[in-house]
Amino acid sequence: YDCLGAGAFNFLAASEPFKDDQDVYAAFGELSIPFTENLEVQIAARYENYGGDVGDTLDPKIAARWDVLPTVTLRGSLSSSFRAPTLNQLGGEFTALSFVNRALAFKAIDTQGNPNLDPEKAISSNLGVIWQPNDVTYISVDYWNFDFSDPIVIESFEDVVSNCFDATSDIQDVACEKITFQTPGDTTTGIQRIAVDYQNGPDIETSGIDYVATYDFITND
Repeated sequence: YDCLGAGAFNFLAASEPFKDDQDVYAAFGELSIPFTENLEVQIAARYENYGGDVGDTLDPKIAARWDVLPTVTLRGSLSSSFRAPTLNQLGGEFTALSFVNRALAFKAIDTQGNPNLDPEKAISSNLGVIWQPNDVTYISVDYWNFDFSDPIVIESFEDVVSNCFDATSDIQDVACEKITFQTPGDTTTGIQRIAVDYQNGPDIETSGIDYVATYDFITND
């Protein structure tokens, strides 16, 4: 009997030994350029090489600060970023308990690594203004935007169950293969455990506005 298996009678499967290694090379450079007394620009770049299927990347950044008036400053930046999948996300495996709606009970969810993951990338930008009319007043407003592509996420086990029991789903057979039933291959018996993996999810774009206002004053006791 294989005690490391993930059968119907093993509620929490033991983790099999997992060993892997990876060499990562990186270089970073930054340059600050004072064009004038009132305008400063920063230029930076980072190169990373993960080897294998992950590959390499070069991510630049440019930022600027401009004192338009003695009391008003504009600032902004634009950069790209890169997040490589970890070794666990590429090939590891772990088990956790989660409540499965269809089963009305907690079931074992086996999360497995995916060697076909693409790196997660993002473009970040922000633009802001600072107003300091005097020594005790400070007000800033900043707009920021993050545009993610291929974010690394864990497959939804509820989606797996929904597709398995949906006769109109194009991936019904694939979804049912990820579920261990009390009687193998018989979806009319109880769900015992569900296998999911890491995936690249849909692109995400998010933005917002941050603001800060402070006023310093002195009180006499």
